[in-house]
Amino acid sequence: MPDMGYLIATYYKVVVIYLSNVQCITLLPLMLPSELYDVELPEISIGFVKIGNKGHFVQVNLLPGLIPIPTISSEWHMHNDKTAQHLYLRYQAREEQFKQVLSTVDNVCARETMDLDSDSSSEKC
Repeated sequence: MPDMGYLIATYYKVVVIYLSNVQCITLLPLMLPSELYDVELPEISIGFVKIGNKGHFVQVNLLPGLIPIPTISSEWHMHNDKTAQHLYLRYQAREEQFKQVLSTVDNVCARETMDLDSDSSSEKC
């Protein structure tokens, strides 16, 4: 999902929040036109659920407002264009809230990346 999430975030100029029992991550656009510098970007939340032996992506409707968001991908920090660097400041506080929530809850996954060639990637955190 993260690779496609960057395409979605950048092309549609949205924030993609991906949630599953294996990986939780926030994907910001890699670049933005200057006219969107001060514009609040729409957020799309996608969850991955497994029913039986089949996996499904579903839309997750999060409450509006300043809710915590999963960690912003380290790949975004490495590859974003200077036109999008300001976005981190906009979402940093919400990312910190998510980390605080994680520290108080057991059995929550916040893995940013996983090795798809490894059998352990299908395991829960």
